[in-house]
Amino acid sequence: MGLLEVVGDRVSCNGRTITDTAAAQIRAALALASTSEAVLLIGLDGELKLRQSRVATNEQLFGLVDAMPMRRAERVEGAAPPAARDQDGC
Repeated sequence: MGLLEVVGDRVSCNGRTITDTAAAQIRAALALASTSEAVLLIGLDGELKLRQSRVATNEQLFGLVDAMPMRRAERVEGAAPPAARDQDGC
């Protein structure tokens, strides 16, 4: 899972700044103007799960993630969440 934050010219994924070239590619793929701001949640399947122009709350993000099939299966099986498996989604 990757949480993309787009603020002005800066793009970050899970808190890490993305290079200008990659940021431009992300903006083009998601049709984001360089002046726009957005919070994007992209699943491990590459699908866009959330797109909004305002800050996302922890409750909102965890609610979306916990409702996803992979996360539900992890909770049933007792598997470690992706963060514990060194997958950052970026």
